Amino acid sequence: LHNKDDARYDADAAVLFAQYLEDHTGFLELPPESFDAKRKHFEAPIVNWDRDPPPLPARPYVVMEFVPGETLQTAIDREWRPAAPSNGRA
Repeated sequence: LHNKDDARYDADAAVLFAQYLEDHTGFLELPPESFDAKRKHFEAPIVNWDRDPPPLPARPYVVMEFVPGETLQTAIDREWRPAAPSNGRA
């Protein structure tokens, strides 16, 4: 979403998403080299993550842009939470 060198880059859409700043998962070093080929490979139904996991760090993590506000789950919960029962007091 934020790779300006990618032909699919859309500046208007990119501002809607937090930036992925650093990747310390080890996933980028795995073959195949291109992101799209890697995604296609690891999303294939034949990949068994339990039986043949790729060699990744014991404690992988990513660093993302801080975006103030609330989580999507909080907003969803607020919309679906039943109204508090009215007891007649103001």
